[in-house]
Amino acid sequence: MRLEFRCNAYSSLRRRKPQYIRRQQQVKNFWICAGFSVICFPALHIAVSVGLFTTFLSFMYLDEAVESDS
Repeated sequence: MRLEFRCNAYSSLRRRKPQYIRRQQQVKNFWICAGFSVICFPALHIAVSVGLFTTFLSFMYLDEAVESDS
């Protein structure tokens, strides 16, 4: 039970770091670019592909911040 508390406390502190906030802003820019590309090419298979790829990219980029900032 204590280990879970430590993980939650660390993750909360990690989200307040300036490096992580900067990465969140970059992920927001990824999503804005993805939205524009879906608007330019309004086909279902493109929208799904771009959405899945951007989701993967977002998780990968934000998870990388944990390893490189510690």
